Amino acid sequence: MSNRDVLCIFPEDITLLFLEPLRNKLKQNYKVLNVLANDESHVKAIETIKTLPDGSTVIFIGHGASHCFYGACNDNYKRNSFINSSNFEVFRNKNLFALSCRSSEFLEANKSILNNYLSFGNLPTDWDEIVAERDNGDPNYLRNINENEISIFKKKLSSIVLSCLLNPENIYDLITLYLNLKFHFNKEIARLNLEEKSINMRALVNLWYETKIEMNYGSSKHP
Repeated sequence: MSNRDVLCIFPEDITLLFLEPLRNKLKQNYKVLNVLANDESHVKAIETIKTLPDGSTVIFIGHGASHCFYGACNDNYKRNSFINSSNFEVFRNKNLFALSCRSSEFLEANKSILNNYLSFGNLPTDWDEIVAERDNGDPNYLRNINENEISIFKKKLSSIVLSCLLNPENIYDLITLYLNLKFHFNKEIARLNLEEKSINMRALVNLWYETKIEMNYGSSKHP
């Protein structure tokens, strides 16, 4: 596999600006597709994925849910479903790494299409969404986490993912990427435990632990 067989997809979204260092660094090594907030860009992105040869690795970094990957958005273009079960076929026989909220549920439902995949559970990186969940859903959602802890979590998550993705061995072997991410998450948990100073820090440790255990590697070859 060559660098040409790796495609990184970044939907435009103001809430994902903390990932700019990750995008800028990856585009020095791999092909990066920036999905803009218009219909034409989303259609072109789908067509680009379709042209990838079997065995290619796709890295999707953006918002998601248990039923889809979301596309780009801005003040004039609402965030809508970009890839869901109706068009997931574009990933057939490809390897997929999805740094996206609830992607584990989404990819598990479509795993027969993929070669290998690496996905995540809940990734609380949008403070406004956390507040909205507390106001309209569970008032105790991440109860001891505040905006500062979420900011720390986001920056560290971006840094860890970048360090792992820049290693070609991880890109071309998702089980190795999975193990390396797990190792770095454990290091962060250990570091925070040593520096624990408040109940918020304990909540941040719990957040990293949940991120680690909800991360999922799968393969259609080993159902």
